[in-house]
Amino acid sequence: YRMQLTTERQDLLNLLAKLIPVVNRKNTIPILSNIVISADEYLQARATDLDIEVTGSCAATVLHPGETTVNAAMLFDIVKSLPSGALIDMTLADHKLTIKAGRFKTNLATLSVQDYPVMASNEYESEFDIPAAEFKRLFDKTKFAMSTEETRYYLQGVYLHNAGGKMKAVATDGHRLALADYDGHSDAFAGVIVPTKTVMLISGLSDIGDVSLLISETKIRFQHGSTTVVSKVIEGVFPDYTRVIPQNNRNVLIASASVMKSAANRVA
Repeated sequence: YRMQLTTERQDLLNLLAKLIPVVNRKNTIPILSNIVISADEYLQARATDLDIEVTGSCAATVLHPGETTVNAAMLFDIVKSLPSGALIDMTLADHKLTIKAGRFKTNLATLSVQDYPVMASNEYESEFDIPAAEFKRLFDKTKFAMSTEETRYYLQGVYLHNAGGKMKAVATDGHRLALADYDGHSDAFAGVIVPTKTVMLISGLSDIGDVSLLISETKIRFQHGSTTVVSKVIEGVFPDYTRVIPQNNRNVLIASASVMKSAANRVA
């Protein structure tokens, strides 16, 4: 055998669920429909669409270490369809990945790991930790205002930067603007526009623990638990949003959020 391991269905399902959003099912490059699966002390998996790379791991009993690539959607659908609590055996031999669980058995075609692209990691200029709940909040509070217009590609994301001694996230589509800040981090770093797909991955993180964040002019990398995401950032200049925020407006209304929301829902 070139690889042999056993893992629990729920552990593998949780791992694949983190990777599936990155994989495009309709790829012109066949290997990009696959994910890398490698086994050593545990089971590790990696997916990329050439703009984002996600790596994660889960517990496994590894009898023979090894690695291969297999179709992500097919593997995900198979694991999802297995009964809860099932133990999954994976064996790689003769360029086929055999999956067994109870009385179920199937063979999946594989492609060589050597042909699978790796996102080159460059030197990151800034490195710091931020509570996962705060990191998520910055994006969850602003992502609704991201633009979907292809022509204004530099607005198709959230602008993460440092201003006034605070970490700030801003999104706008030209009609509305959302701004959220976190004052627990005051160190300056290069402002980056985080693309929509990466913003959605950030929204899927849990609120527990810290996120290790690395930022350069071209990439953002964050690690949370056993999950690591490397993403290209959008090249372009985010507009000076401070000019559209009224500075000396005395017409301030303070109201209950729940009351206001239910009133808006009724008239909508």
